[in-house]
Amino acid sequence: MWGKRDCIYCEKASNELAKYGYEFTKLTLDSDFVKSDFVNRFPNEKTFPQIVYDSTDEHIGGFDKLQQWIALKELSGMSL
Repeated sequence: MWGKRDCIYCEKASNELAKYGYEFTKLTLDSDFVKSDFVNRFPNEKTFPQIVYDSTDEHIGGFDKLQQWIALKELSGMSL
């Protein structure tokens, strides 16, 4: 998960991932990456967080997309 400090949606995403038992790594702006890294990785995105499923490098998106993605995984009985 690519996030930044003092980001309510980054915290919500972290909590959602933990709630469902998904392991994740949180990368923080200005500690783990710089803005240009974010722009290069996600050229069409402007908001934080951005979540990537590591095993497939699938870009899930922001918090709302994460909720949809988890719901689909839960409905289909798939685990991460």
